[in-house]
Amino acid sequence: MEKKDLLKLKKILLAGFIISTSYNSFNTSNVKASEVTEIVNVDDNDFEISFNNEDSNLEALTSVTQVEVSDKEILNYEKRIIIDYIKYYSNVYGLDYKKVFDSISELTDNFEEYGFRTYNILNKVTYDDKEKAILYTIRDIYNNPNEYGFNSYSEIKADNIIPSELTLEQLIEKHANICNINKDVVLAICYTECGPNKSSVNYRTKNNPAGLRAKDGGWRSFPTVEAAVIFLTNLLKNSYGCTIDSDTAFLNRIATKYCPTEPGHWLSLSLPFYNKIQNDYYYNDPDSKLGENDDILTRKKTLNK
Repeated sequence: MEKKDLLKLKKILLAGFIISTSYNSFNTSNVKASEVTEIVNVDDNDFEISFNNEDSNLEALTSVTQVEVSDKEILNYEKRIIIDYIKYYSNVYGLDYKKVFDSISELTDNFEEYGFRTYNILNKVTYDDKEKAILYTIRDIYNNPNEYGFNSYSEIKADNIIPSELTLEQLIEKHANICNINKDVVLAICYTECGPNKSSVNYRTKNNPAGLRAKDGGWRSFPTVEAAVIFLTNLLKNSYGCTIDSDTAFLNRIATKYCPTEPGHWLSLSLPFYNKIQNDYYYNDPDSKLGENDDILTRKKTLNK
């Protein structure tokens, strides 16, 4: 590859990392037209990014027209994205971010190890994107702390957890998409178990919206609702065979597994929820401003009128 083509590729990669990543640190909700034509500087110590731009409003960043960047700097942008994922999912599992970060950093030679760049940072399973690699690595640390040099979960437990800004419905949509399964099936199961107003004791005290059982027969407890949703979506995909095309037939098939004592009663609740979700529910209703006691299923299809 010629030098000019290599530089062009680097520019494209960098622009994608700055502007397109879902974990971008810039708020672009009120974007104004602007261009950045100065050099992008990277501090290798903490991966902070600085811009020499006359427009002091960083929210105005919309395009990159001139960039000088090295291979090492591109890797540092990748590291920044990984660090954000580590922070986020450490919180999801109630883990001490610094301890998790130090462990993963050591295992990947400060994120330089080749497996890290191919989404297989701990040489266990290869995933198709960085978020999955970090998510399932941190879940593995949560479930098996001894394999990562920790004595127990209590050793790496965070002092506090930052509440998620996402609703149960949004968390289900996110992780159903990650697992490539039907989000409406997952939501119907959760509404069957905790109600559309999330009023069940399991939800309120154990962050368990889906009535998931522990191995000892009791109810599972999770550090956050998102951790429970991750467990549920993976269970449905890997143990129950849920797919993106699963529908009421899938609910019929799993009833004896999900509620072996009363499969008929469980179905009588879950099937109407699924049908109602199909007819009335919008995951991304831009006009939705519901209180915590509002029934989200009362929303009708009005956006297309």
